[in-house]
Amino acid sequence: KSIKQLKNELNNFDIVFACGMIAFFERANIPIDVFVPYGGDVYQLTNLFTYSRKKYFPYSALMRYIMKYQRRAIQRTRVIVSFARHDLKIQDAIVNMGRMWIDWNMPMIYPITCPETSSQWDFINHHDFIFFSHMRQTWKTGTDNNGNDKTIRGYAKFIKEFSHYKNPVLVLFEYGCDVTASKELISQLGIENQVKWVPAMQRRHIYAGLKKAHIVAGIFNDEVISFGGVSYEAFSMGIPVIGCAKTKRGQDTHDLPLIHAFHVEEIAQALKDYQNDPAKFKEIGQQSKAWFDKNVGQGLIDHYINLINLLMAHKGAKLEDKSLQHLAYSQAV
Repeated sequence: KSIKQLKNELNNFDIVFACGMIAFFERANIPIDVFVPYGGDVYQLTNLFTYSRKKYFPYSALMRYIMKYQRRAIQRTRVIVSFARHDLKIQDAIVNMGRMWIDWNMPMIYPITCPETSSQWDFINHHDFIFFSHMRQTWKTGTDNNGNDKTIRGYAKFIKEFSHYKNPVLVLFEYGCDVTASKELISQLGIENQVKWVPAMQRRHIYAGLKKAHIVAGIFNDEVISFGGVSYEAFSMGIPVIGCAKTKRGQDTHDLPLIHAFHVEEIAQALKDYQNDPAKFKEIGQQSKAWFDKNVGQGLIDHYINLINLLMAHKGAKLEDKSLQHLAYSQAV
């Protein structure tokens, strides 16, 4: 019944963009023109038992059904759009399914709905240094690793050994499967008074606090360049981001204006560098805003309009076909 309803609702559209569990599109025989994976939908949903054997074993028949159709949907979709060369797990999954991809971001228009003020962020005004991390807490028990423990340890090292600030604060969100583990780590390090937890909230409310930050923590995982929502949101506000800018394969062929750090000592050093030369980091923030506007914001939209026009002009063509292949990332073979 649900598959029939899905087909009825989408049957009359010329172009379908999709992400997530697209297995149901395949089951409903709805052709997907553009698949834009968020991550796990391309490397977990196609190989569930590698990532979550214990979790999914009781539902193995259903999960194998989903895996089958998820893989088939990805293989049949006309175009995959992903910044996959910055995420080794996404990149490997796409290549292993014999596909190419277009190495673009998804266009994001920030911060249109950001409120000017919000009383829940009044506490920030009492701090002279704000290290902001609105990254989901997943580093100990989750299948993804954002390196939140490195953020916490690097900050702790900074305030204990280098800080000249009177009242610094690390802002964290009660969001993700490892919030409790992060709170325990903070307690072990004895920095509870220099950390502020805030509840999970909508993006537009996050922005009201984000715009007051001095520096933002990205991902600290050497399988992933620190790109995506958290970094882009900071870039859009002209705030510099500390994050992993080079994968373990040595790939650093990108122009993201990241302040590279991976190890705890490097994170602490980056915070010390900010303390010593905030003007330099303000300039990096300005570069970040310019990069965002060109590569993620308004400047990217024309590329998508061109893609839609090509898909309409070449009905049925896939990215690997001659009419579209010039858009494909050259190393995706």
